[in-house]
Order: sequence, then C-alpha cells, then structure tokens
Amino acid sequence: MSEIVVIGGGIVGVSIASRLSKFTTVTLLEGEKNLGYHASRPSAAVFIQDYGNKIIRTLNLASSKFLEQANGGVLGLRGLQMLGSENDTDDFTVDYKKLG
Repeated sequence: MSEIVVIGGGIVGVSIASRLSKFTTVTLLEGEKNLGYHASRPSAAVFIQDYGNKIIRTLNLASSKFLEQANGGVLGLRGLQMLGSENDTDDFTVDYKKLG
C-alpha cells in the first residue's frame, strides 16, 4: 500500500512522484493512455492560485507559500499572453480582471 497517491501523470505529477519516491512509497494515477499526454499545456508552466475548482484552488492556496519560498522558491513573477478575436473581448475582460 502506498503512503502517497499523486493524481496526474503530466510533467508536474511525474516530477512530484519521482521526488517523493526517494522517501516513501508512491502511486501515480493517470487517466490518459500515456504519461505526459498533456505535457505541452501551459498550465505546467504557470501557477494561477485561483485556477480550477474549489478543491484545486484550496490545494493551490495551501502550497503557494512553499512554492514561493522553500529552497529558494520555484515561483516568480512573469508575463502572460492571452490571445483572442474581437468576439472574445468580453470574455477576455472577465479573465483579465480575475488574474488581477
């Protein structure tokens, strides 16, 4: 029986599972047929604290201080580019305000 279960076999999930496996037993769960299937998605490169459903946002909030500070931190301020057409103006404005 594993002590830790990591959900998601993308870049982040595989990296976390690998690091934790040095200290304890880890099970990695992935819904896709292959690990890293969505590895090129930008979510692996951007940390948005208010992203996702309530559970994900709670986990993001709980981990943000660690990610910013532990071992020199892995998070830093960076630019973000959003693209859309003229028809996306209202949605863009809402998303922009959510990002702060």
